[in-house]
Amino acid sequence: MRYAPRSAGVRRVHFDIDGEPRLDLYEDLDVDPRLACFELCVTVK
Repeated sequence: MRYAPRSAGVRRVHFDIDGEPRLDLYEDLDVDPRLACFELCVTVK
């Protein structure tokens, strides 16, 4: 019996606005590095 080659690579998974995984995004469509970090201030009352 012959098996197809397999890859054990790990890839980041993005999610769309509805929470569904998007597996068709590649590095060139990834988040702009300038937008990767942000600050958030939460006030709990």
